[in-house]
Amino acid sequence: MRKDFQKRKVFIGSLVLLIIGYLLWTQRPVTVFWAGSQVAYEPVMISEQFVSQDRRFEIYGIVVNHFPLTEWGRIHWYLDHKEKLKKKYGIPLSYSYRITFWDIGSGFTDVKTSGDSDLYCFPLKKETDKHCIEKICL
Repeated sequence: MRKDFQKRKVFIGSLVLLIIGYLLWTQRPVTVFWAGSQVAYEPVMISEQFVSQDRRFEIYGIVVNHFPLTEWGRIHWYLDHKEKLKKKYGIPLSYSYRITFWDIGSGFTDVKTSGDSDLYCFPLKKETDKHCIEKICL
């Protein structure tokens, strides 16, 4: 009887710690490191979808840290910050667009000092040489 009480106590304590950890994890603020247009051109066909000639199709990239873990959380973060992204970064400006979010936990790396050859580089910022991220296949 005493062992069952101890097991139940450990289980409830672990569950409480898990819930507290999850709540703290989800309350971290999302930091936007870089945002802008990756490619701007006038295609006729992109990803098997017709885009009319009179509209521009733009591909935007937003590099963030601490993005929400769930798809629901990511969608709601974007909907809550849509106007801020438009005002501060001009995303989106066109009628047809695609936004790619890049979640980088360790930050940008420098091309010269990185030992990894599989890098994705963003437009260079004036204040730093670090503008690439390492591609990781999961």
